[in-house]
Amino acid sequence: MREGIWLGIVVAYALLAAVKPSLSDIAVSALYIPIICVAFWKLGESAGWFVALVTGLATGFSTLGSHDTPELGAIFARNVSTIVRQPF
Repeated sequence: MREGIWLGIVVAYALLAAVKPSLSDIAVSALYIPIICVAFWKLGESAGWFVALVTGLATGFSTLGSHDTPELGAIFARNVSTIVRQPF
């Protein structure tokens, strides 16, 4: 039974990866939520957290190589410069 649920989760992630280029980032992010919920409900808390962690890492790393997303260094520099310019 558990193997079938894990297989379903892997297939769902593969399908999302296939349609991800045609959807917006917000739409894809919303589609991950039911998969994480199924992992919690059917596989238990530790498996649910594992699926949530893998989802977060996979989506985070997939945006790092995107050309339309600023690099983390640029985001950090912009945030630091905003903080430094604020009057105290």
